[in-house]
Amino acid sequence: MHKIEPFSKSFQNTTSNSDIICQSVPNVLYNFQNAKSFSQLTGMKITVVLETRHVKANGKFPVKIRFNFQNQAWYVPTGVEVPIQCFHLGKVTGLPKASMMNILIGQKLEYVQNVLEDLQIRGLIKTKFKTGTELKNFIESGEEGYDELNREDRMILHFKTYVENHLLQYSSKSSGEQYVCMLKKVETFCEVQNLFISDITVGWLKDFETFCEKTGMSVNGRGNYLRAIRTIFNDAIDRDYIGFDKYPFRRFKIKKAKTKHRNITVEDLRYMLHIDYDALLVELKATAKKHTSVFPDVQRYVDLFFLSFFLCGMNLKDLLFLRKGDIRNGQLSIMRIKTDEPIVIRVEPEAQQIIDRYPGQKYLLDFLDNYTTDDYKNVEKRMNTNLKHVLSFVTGYWGRHSWATIAGELDIPDPIIDIAQGRIPPGMAGTYIKRNIKKVSGANRKIIDHVLNKKPVENALS
Repeated sequence: MHKIEPFSKSFQNTTSNSDIICQSVPNVLYNFQNAKSFSQLTGMKITVVLETRHVKANGKFPVKIRFNFQNQAWYVPTGVEVPIQCFHLGKVTGLPKASMMNILIGQKLEYVQNVLEDLQIRGLIKTKFKTGTELKNFIESGEEGYDELNREDRMILHFKTYVENHLLQYSSKSSGEQYVCMLKKVETFCEVQNLFISDITVGWLKDFETFCEKTGMSVNGRGNYLRAIRTIFNDAIDRDYIGFDKYPFRRFKIKKAKTKHRNITVEDLRYMLHIDYDALLVELKATAKKHTSVFPDVQRYVDLFFLSFFLCGMNLKDLLFLRKGDIRNGQLSIMRIKTDEPIVIRVEPEAQQIIDRYPGQKYLLDFLDNYTTDDYKNVEKRMNTNLKHVLSFVTGYWGRHSWATIAGELDIPDPIIDIAQGRIPPGMAGTYIKRNIKKVSGANRKIIDHVLNKKPVENALS
């Protein structure tokens, strides 16, 4: 940030060397009253005056720089004192060292002008200073005042504080989690308390990406964090807190890998439905390490997997935070957490059986009852661990993808699939389907019957 050099020369010390200075500085007469360009820029008047309200003990009067602020005059001392008869039209005259004094006054005038112009250009005169006293004190504080101002400006770009404020003001619950996770990752990468947005360069981004890769993050996982950082940087640019010339994402490109389609076959689903889980548990206990007190609860988490599937592949987070009041007259109605789009479907008997098996206290299901916080990630992790005892490649999210894949194979229209899973279908299709929720429930029934090898109901999509 540009810093105005303060006027810190002592008049008494400088005048002793006046002969030396006068040899190197032309003996020009400063036209102190010619401040038209300054007045046009700042809307303020500035001039050199002799302060005659109070005479000094030596009979002299101080020369000061006068500027107006909030319809009031304020004075900045120059360190020069002269008799009243030796000051005329903003200049010292009739004294042996008048030229040296005028040079010093000119330097002080130039400094005050530069400070006021700088503050005006940066939009700080009216926003930073509430009174003329504050502005005058800032001018007189010189380098120390600018250091403090620069500190305040820099704190605006404090990375952790900026992210936390961004979370409070703008982020949805879903994207908010992404920022929280990103911030935790940055904290493990560097001293985040000392990190400012202006410190994020192409080199920093490359090092952070390499760090994430070494800690086992996928390409798309790293990309999510980097996009969150890019959003923060863009917001700071939009607010003129930092210049576009500092933008590192012009040369740093965020990598993206094609997502593997995570769906399992109908045969796999049927296998999961008909496996003997009691026998599996006996086998797992027999092969468990000694002194193991906690055994897998495979049946419980397979049920959770299929509850998601029977509810059109409902996202696990939406599923775990369902409340008893979300189901009325056999119909489930919620707003999806991620997209804030409505999901309205009929609760099929297969889904209701699982719901009845795991009644919760705070929520519809009991999967979060044993946790002190509502961190659904704990349930997701345990669910994935248990599912691998059945099919090693399956995670909880595969149920959602599998429902959509089977729906497509059964020629269910894409808009119905989107509405069923809480996405926004393109064009007018969404408006039409929303007025025909029974089509969504009909599609779900058709998919369940297909997986269970049941005879399909006539006109299931009508």
